[in-house]
Amino acid sequence: MTVAERDKAERLTNGIYGTILVTAFLGAVDGLTSDAVEVFTELVATSLVVFIAHTYSSVLGTGVTELGQWRSHLVTTIANQLPLVAVLTVPALLLGISVVGLLPLTTAIRVAIGAGLAALFLLGYLVADERGSTALPALASGAAAAILGFFVVGLEAAMH
Repeated sequence: MTVAERDKAERLTNGIYGTILVTAFLGAVDGLTSDAVEVFTELVATSLVVFIAHTYSSVLGTGVTELGQWRSHLVTTIANQLPLVAVLTVPALLLGISVVGLLPLTTAIRVAIGAGLAALFLLGYLVADERGSTALPALASGAAAAILGFFVVGLEAAMH
C-alpha cells in the first residue's frame, strides 16, 4: 500500500469514526433538551476535543523518522484527521437552523441522524470500492456501516 493509499484509507476511516461519534451523540441528546444552542455547542466542542486528541495521539503514535520532517508529518496528520470534524457540516447546519428558530430541535436532530446514517452507508461503500470490491459487496459494506450506525445510535439513546 502506498503512502497516498494509506492516507486516503485513514481519511475514510476517520470519516466513519467521526460520523458514528456525531450521530451517536445526537441519538443520546434527542429528547433530553430543548436548547438548540446547548446541543450545537456540545456537539462542536465534543468533536473538536476528539479531533485534537486523535491528531495528537496519531502524531505521537506514528512518530517522525527524521526530525527535519516533523512539519510535513504534522500537516499530513492534520489533513488525515480533518474528516473527524468535517462530518459536522450537515448536523451543525441543521442545528444552526434550529438555533434561529426555523426548524424544531427534534426535527433537526432526527434529520441529522438520518444524514449520518446515509453518510455511513456511503463511506462504507467507498471503503469497499477503494479495496476493489464489486457492486454487491460494496453495497453490503455500505449497508453494514449504516446498520452499525443505527445500532450505536439506538444504544446511545437507550443509555440516556
